[in-house]
Amino acid sequence: MVLKTQYNHINHLDKKLDEVTSSVKELEHKFEHFEARLENEFKSHQQIVGHKIESLEKKIETEINSIRKDVKNEINSAIINQTKWLIGSAGILIVSMKLLDIFVK
Repeated sequence: MVLKTQYNHINHLDKKLDEVTSSVKELEHKFEHFEARLENEFKSHQQIVGHKIESLEKKIETEINSIRKDVKNEINSAIINQTKWLIGSAGILIVSMKLLDIFVK
């Protein structure tokens, strides 16, 4: 009788162990599926972020080129203005000196 009770108890524990083992296997399968899905999501987000970074880099490069052109134009304009003033001033100075030379003689 005691042996039969122990045998029944061992059978019951064996069935429970089988249930726990199958539950663990099911959880492992779910975890593997979740891990694969998470990895795919991560790759997808990584690609999206990569494309956004590339887009931002292009926009920044375009803005920098635009600013460079504006600065270059401003510098050219300033050089032309300064040259005009220098040549104009030199012309006025030469004319003034020629007039002084004419009137002083």
